[in-house]
Amino acid sequence: METLIEEGNNVTVLRAKKYHTFTQAAWIEKHVTRAIESPNVNKRYSHLNRVIIGSEQICDDIRKHLEHHGITKLRKNGVLMIEFVLSVSPSFFKRADGTYWPNANERLKAWVRSSRGWLLQEFGTNCLTAILHQDEQTAHLHAICVPVSKSFNKKGEVVHRLNARGILGGRDKLSRLQDSYASALAPLGIKRGQRGSRATHTTLKQFYSAVNESKRICAKAALPAPEAAPSSFNSWQAIVNRLSDSLDSIHDSEINKLKGIIQELVATNEKLRNATTSRRRNT
Repeated sequence: METLIEEGNNVTVLRAKKYHTFTQAAWIEKHVTRAIESPNVNKRYSHLNRVIIGSEQICDDIRKHLEHHGITKLRKNGVLMIEFVLSVSPSFFKRADGTYWPNANERLKAWVRSSRGWLLQEFGTNCLTAILHQDEQTAHLHAICVPVSKSFNKKGEVVHRLNARGILGGRDKLSRLQDSYASALAPLGIKRGQRGSRATHTTLKQFYSAVNESKRICAKAALPAPEAAPSSFNSWQAIVNRLSDSLDSIHDSEINKLKGIIQELVATNEKLRNATTSRRRNT
């Protein structure tokens, strides 16, 4: 395959998280199918989301997969499923000014095709589901894998069991997966991210939690609500500062609380920007 893009510094992103219960699996199912609302989702684009592997019936598919392999009992605290989130730098799809590259759709198809192929090659039938999300700031894939492994008992009979350690047992194995995924995307001009870097996913969760809180206060204080985008808060803070001076004193406590939240958001925004810049310099 020819390299799709020459310019920019596009890197892979591969995160993994383990889940232990069907209750957690049900929540993941609702999230990836948009059965529950997420603050960072733009519903106008949710119709572009689509299933790449399997179906949206994640819990049912997990039960069928376990039944097919004769797994009837789950160990306490055992790992039922692993969620992988696969993505690539936003610059792979967009220019620095936020406009899409002329061949952005071709890039998306190529990235999805390569990511799907990697998932099936790496996990085979254990990869039950992969769903593409295009209704957030960066296109990404949620992949659900059930870590079924095969072994033999003392009688020489085949035995299947859940073995998450075989996939994520230690830092080296996750690093190997990240290497492998980057190799699959290399023909597209996409590189591996910085080794040993700490992801900012937790920071983003805190960021969107603060967004929700600021929206609640805005509604109570009759202020315009912020957009759920890190780049919007610096300019939005100046608007709030101007409006707060003209509001009735009854709102003073809420305004002061809101200002504190905005300051935290701006600081978080700066941390995210610095982390991104540092990651790009070191890749």
